Amino acid sequence: MYSFAGENGLWFNCGGVDIHNYPEADRKSLRKRYEACAFKGCLTLEGGRLARCSRGNDAPEIQGFRPGEGDYFVLGNYENVPERRKALMKYYFFRHYMEACRYCNGTDPANMVDAAVQIES
Repeated sequence: MYSFAGENGLWFNCGGVDIHNYPEADRKSLRKRYEACAFKGCLTLEGGRLARCSRGNDAPEIQGFRPGEGDYFVLGNYENVPERRKALMKYYFFRHYMEACRYCNGTDPANMVDAAVQIES
């Protein structure tokens, strides 16, 4: 179980701003990394974009790669509310790996670090 704060919260070294572009052909590994990720259900709203992962929402600007189609959902004022609602539900329930997963170490137990000791002094 993952907890952001308190009691037994876990921390992971998901990577820095350097680019670790995992092979595009290895979709199976990307899906596996995404499915095992503790953050895959962490919906984040920033800059009018709703994303399944806070890192995925920020990583394109920080790491300089182009987000994939469907990596986030753009919110805003729309005339056809039922269609937007349907599109939002499709985005939320049709989960798949994101382009950011190619640049992330994931939350494998091997990447676990002690809280408050994420960086070397």
